[in-house]
Amino acid sequence: MGACWKVLGSLTLEGIEITQKGLQMTLSDKRQHFTLMLSELLWWARANDLHVALDYVKRSEQEQAAMVEAGASQTMNSKHLDGLAMDLLLYASGVYVTSAEPYRPLGDYWKSLDPANVWGGDWETLVDAGHFEYAG
Repeated sequence: MGACWKVLGSLTLEGIEITQKGLQMTLSDKRQHFTLMLSELLWWARANDLHVALDYVKRSEQEQAAMVEAGASQTMNSKHLDGLAMDLLLYASGVYVTSAEPYRPLGDYWKSLDPANVWGGDWETLVDAGHFEYAG
């Protein structure tokens, strides 16, 4: 794993150990684990000359309801409500990228960090290539 995992490994390893033992992780445990993986993804993107910026992470129920009503989401059971999802914006030459394929390296790397990680670019009904979540 990357440098971030090595520096912050004790917290990450504790979360992984809890998961492997099949014990219930608290929301706090999950959010800390998610945050470490988020920072790992951001460092990896930078090292691979991918220019990204954070958009949404935590949403209120009202914000999520508005996203559903606007057709930007299909569920009121979003991981954004728990702070376990993030939306990244990818830029190429300073221009926001809207097509899914350029996000694939980010999605593949995200999924390599934890088997419970989900990339919205893999979804079939509402492809959301900038969406990254922890479903553990």
